[in-house]
Amino acid sequence: MNKIILEDMERLYSYDLPWEELNNRKVLVTGAYGMIASYIIYMMIYLNENYHANIQIYALGRSEEKMKARFQQYYEQPYFNFVKNDLSKMEDLQIDPDYIFHAASHASSQYYGTDPVGVTIPNVIGTYSILENAVRHPIKSMVYVSSGEVYGVTNQEKIKEMDIGVSDPLDIRYCYGESKRMGECLCKCYQHQYSVPVKMVRLGHTYGPTMDLVHDKRVFSEFVRNVVNQENIEIKSDGTPMRAFCYLADAIFGFFLVLFQGEDGEAYNIANYDGLISMRDLAMRLSKMGKKKIEVSFTKRPSGDDYIESKQMKHNVPDTEKIMKLGWKCQFDIEEGFQRTINSFNI
Repeated sequence: MNKIILEDMERLYSYDLPWEELNNRKVLVTGAYGMIASYIIYMMIYLNENYHANIQIYALGRSEEKMKARFQQYYEQPYFNFVKNDLSKMEDLQIDPDYIFHAASHASSQYYGTDPVGVTIPNVIGTYSILENAVRHPIKSMVYVSSGEVYGVTNQEKIKEMDIGVSDPLDIRYCYGESKRMGECLCKCYQHQYSVPVKMVRLGHTYGPTMDLVHDKRVFSEFVRNVVNQENIEIKSDGTPMRAFCYLADAIFGFFLVLFQGEDGEAYNIANYDGLISMRDLAMRLSKMGKKKIEVSFTKRPSGDDYIESKQMKHNVPDTEKIMKLGWKCQFDIEEGFQRTINSFNI
């Protein structure tokens, strides 16, 4: 937990959330060494290390090596429990968690064309397995980490939770959004039929210190990697598509808020409308944030590239009015969020 992450945890703790609800509880987190899930776990580690919360963390993943690499010395703590499991084959976990964050998923477009089955399974079969476990071992609350991709293509600028656009289930690009949509449907069904207290969060474009700069091929991840490595940025498009970027600590604030105060069976958008920026402008800003200024150039994406570009409209942003009624708002703007992210890799 480097200085930037620790500062984020301290700031999260200062928010008006009932953190004491986690004291002496068992919390299961799937996809535990991923960008999103690791920040959830870091928050609970922070509570354990600084406030003696005695949270038993059950970190589910397939690779013990990656788990150790992510959490290092915390992996050896008595409150940290590695659960080695493949969600496509999961049976009864043999634990009875009080809370669940289901965050296991391939979110990067590079996998949509090369491993669409690996993208789909955790969102459908994995979600089914987690929900079945929640029926056998009743829980207090669960958050299913979904995505704004469930909306498909829509001409609406601000997308509310009840809005649905167009998606083609036979277009491989939609393997992620369609499987997330099915995962949400399963959550709603289990909440309706078995009273499983599950909520969904639909995440927009999110970035932060736990990004995988080696394997994540999303455009904004490549930009950050270029800056950290002091390499020039190449934009493989005209740079006009616009996306709204939310700093990871803000997203995690939303996750815990929904866990504690969200309504069962409901979905909540988490995005940063004020973070709406074109890829060109983002590249220009990031080029000045590293140890030295780097150049920005434009090129075509090479033939045979595995990356499949989003078909969303240029200005789509999930509307966050619903979660803001619970008391959520973004605390970090584009400048501070990306600067913190870059700094976290340069410490």
